[in-house]
Amino acid sequence: MEQRGELKTTPQVYGKAFDGTDGFPEEGGLTPSTLIEKIGKLLLDIGDPAAKIDKARVNKELDLLAEIKAYGLLVPPRSPGFCAGCPHRETLSAVKGLREQPANKDIFAHGDIGCYSMSFLPPFGEMYNLTAMGLGGAAGGGMDPFVTNKQYSLMGDSTFFWRGITAISNSIKEGQDILYIILENRNTDMTGH
Repeated sequence: MEQRGELKTTPQVYGKAFDGTDGFPEEGGLTPSTLIEKIGKLLLDIGDPAAKIDKARVNKELDLLAEIKAYGLLVPPRSPGFCAGCPHRETLSAVKGLREQPANKDIFAHGDIGCYSMSFLPPFGEMYNLTAMGLGGAAGGGMDPFVTNKQYSLMGDSTFFWRGITAISNSIKEGQDILYIILENRNTDMTGH
């Protein structure tokens, strides 16, 4: 392997905390304002001449961010919702309608991470437990020996191919009476919007 010479300086590594700040928040996601606030000043301090950072623009955005924060939250939070035209909304409306019948009110609904996990929230309030991706079917299979309630499990088409097939095949092998609803939206996405 060819040596290209020795490093003249030790590279700086920035991780979860940098320049005496807390770094990125553990929850709430990365918004443009969070990125500006957390790494804007860091980029200015590093001062990489090759990057051609527009320091005036970054400083202006940092000042604007401080001004916005001084006035409090200006943008109302957006609650999660299904994308326009998403077929999951209609499926969940139909399931919710079935639950309104007295014979179906005690059905356990299982699910995992995906757009359909919004069925955990109003107006549907349908999913009883929300687990990690691919574990909704496993939750139903694990509960089956201990309950007499009917059960169903929601899973997306990507989850079905990734891990759902295993849960379904195990339910068949164990003779479990669980309905698996596989939601096909012809898309692989990251939960709405």
